[in-house]
Amino acid sequence: MKAFMNLTVAFLVSLFISSLAFCAEAAPDELFNEGMALVEKNCNTCHNGDIYSKEMRKIESLEKLKEGVEKCAKAAETNWTDKQKEAVVHYLNANYYKF
Repeated sequence: MKAFMNLTVAFLVSLFISSLAFCAEAAPDELFNEGMALVEKNCNTCHNGDIYSKEMRKIESLEKLKEGVEKCAKAAETNWTDKQKEAVVHYLNANYYKF
């Protein structure tokens, strides 16, 4: 009986840890999707995809990307939260820059 209880506890603990890993992996996808929606709604009026291509881009680091998003957000008067700016940086980096 004790061996069964130990096995059950071990199974439940591993299940719990697996679920935490799944949740941690889901968060970047949500960030990516939010960033994509914000870019499509707010950025594509001034920027097309060409600006992010290797030939056209001027951003050369993740820090510069963050600065660029901050600058554009102010210029466009988006009133984005820090989380929204983080989502835009995440999307642009994952989709184009890959720093």
